[in-house]
Amino acid sequence: MAWKRLSKWAEAQERTLTMSKNIKNEELLSIITQKVKKLNELADKSTAQLSIIEKQLVDAGVGIEVWGGRIWDEKINWYNEGKEEMEAADHRHYLGFAKVDGDWGFAIKDVITVKSPDRRDFDSDVVVNSETYLLRTASRQLRIDALPHIDKLLENIDQEIGKRIDSLKGSDGQ
Repeated sequence: MAWKRLSKWAEAQERTLTMSKNIKNEELLSIITQKVKKLNELADKSTAQLSIIEKQLVDAGVGIEVWGGRIWDEKINWYNEGKEEMEAADHRHYLGFAKVDGDWGFAIKDVITVKSPDRRDFDSDVVVNSETYLLRTASRQLRIDALPHIDKLLENIDQEIGKRIDSLKGSDGQ
């Protein structure tokens, strides 16, 4: 008899705990839903701003490939063809302005490097994979991560155009 009472008490406690967890989960899901709406709103607004800046650069006819700094790095394991085991690699994303598949725009250069197999060259990295694509086609996370780097990239574009102008002035004697 005491066992049944204890068992019923344990079941009641379990139901209470489950209900409490469900209420907490529902509250968290509600908070997450509200935050996601805000994130989507801000991300859409930022993407629209990037599109305006990108269009201005394209319409101006910049036509010069310029790469800025890294957006982010991560350490990964990479299976390189010809190797039996995975090896440690660096995965880097660079922000730039470039022509990709015939279209000019903000671009991401996705680069994977491993340490040089030549043991005499400890500081040299070897590129094992590289891909370039337009920022507008990148994941939302990458577009958001790129935003703080746009100002610096615009400065780099301005400087590179200035260098090209100086180079051309020097070549025709003006």
